Amino acid sequence: MNNFLLIFLFLSLGLVLQHVKQFPTHIYKTLNKIVIYFCLPAITLYHIPKIKWSDELLFPIGAGWITYILAFIFFHFLGRRNGWSNKLIGCLILTAGLSNSSFLGYPIIEALFGKKVWKLLFWSISLELLW
Repeated sequence: MNNFLLIFLFLSLGLVLQHVKQFPTHIYKTLNKIVIYFCLPAITLYHIPKIKWSDELLFPIGAGWITYILAFIFFHFLGRRNGWSNKLIGCLILTAGLSNSSFLGYPIIEALFGKKVWKLLFWSISLELLW
């Protein structure tokens, strides 16, 4: 439940700060750099030593790659068939293949359904990929 409250708190804070004239309009660029160059590597280095490698990790690792490859194949052929520009095709591949679901989607799922839902979620994703 805490994740759910934090998401709404920061979304609300962003909406309020849009109307404050003294607040810098391009602060998102600085915050993105902090997250990408400091927070994500720090979290990664913190959690990697705790991971116990096993066969169960192959699906979460492979799911991202499979999603990206399928997005590449789908939008590459669809874009060529419809005469889209390379910029548009690349944008669609990156948007669909490297989706931002881990930043907002996973915390919302965990907040709503708890940590036990992950096993069910992985099974449903794997069955969806098979169809």
